[in-house]
Amino acid sequence: MTLFHFINCACLTFLPSLVTYKATQLSEQNSVGLCLYGAGGYLLTQLVKFLVIATFSPSSEITQYDFASELFKGIANVADIYGVLLIMKYARRFNYKILGIGLGWATMDSVAQRLVPLYVDATGMEFSWNNLKMAVDANIQLVMWICFVALVWLSNVKKTIDQNRLYFSVRFVLGIFLLWQPVIGFLQFRKDFDAKFGFPVILLMKFLWACLITFLTWGLYKANEASVQQK
Repeated sequence: MTLFHFINCACLTFLPSLVTYKATQLSEQNSVGLCLYGAGGYLLTQLVKFLVIATFSPSSEITQYDFASELFKGIANVADIYGVLLIMKYARRFNYKILGIGLGWATMDSVAQRLVPLYVDATGMEFSWNNLKMAVDANIQLVMWICFVALVWLSNVKKTIDQNRLYFSVRFVLGIFLLWQPVIGFLQFRKDFDAKFGFPVILLMKFLWACLITFLTWGLYKANEASVQQK
């Protein structure tokens, strides 16, 4: 029974990335290499973040929520921006860079954070609802990471963005994207919140947040296209 549950959760976690690849222009352009760029960039960036957080962040062995520590982790996410920019620099020959890098980045994020927990729980006597939570969260993160790559790309296209309004808007949305993690960490740390509402409420909040970020990113992307056409 647990094996069957593991297969279901694994498919829900990882198959959306394959479906996204097959259903878009990435498969027609044979952009596997671009997705691998994104996956490799994710691994290197997370290694740098791990070293920085382990060196400068306070010890994680605490009994209460440490906002300063969580805020530092959110600030450390700036490394993701430079990681994406570096990947885009070496992947200029590819088309559909935003989607390809975002897909590879999100897929590796799912593999790194969810594959081992899913497998470990599959060896138990009964399934855990946390597996279903991780699977649904992986799909939300897939959309969020693609939006993140799009925002980083928009923030770097300075010549085609209105410096006074649109460029500031991109940086603002990117900033609130990075600082969202401390908020989620605070809610997950509070036992009273988790006991009263449970993980469905947190997933719903993440889903609504992903919808908002997607809407803002799409609007900024279209505004950038309009500014390019005017020039």
